[in-house]
Amino acid sequence: MNRTKWINVRTSKPPIDTEILVFQRFRHGTHIKIAEYVRPFGRGRPVFSVNISREKNGDVYSGYPLNGITHWMPLPEPPTHRKTKIVLKED
Repeated sequence: MNRTKWINVRTSKPPIDTEILVFQRFRHGTHIKIAEYVRPFGRGRPVFSVNISREKNGDVYSGYPLNGITHWMPLPEPPTHRKTKIVLKED
């Protein structure tokens, strides 16, 4: 099984506007979420966020910035679907 390792945010950050998995640590537990690393309004400090909104003019709104992100990893490739050929048998 091919496993990707978690990357510490202190070591490396993901590319801007990339969907990733994030590991979020709270005082009472942890979460793993799909999030994006975005620069709201195209300026300022990038943030890990969910519920991103992109406007036609290119502005990015960080719907819900995430705190407590300690690690991230790239999303795996989506599964590929083979086209299934259906053969009907005649009796």
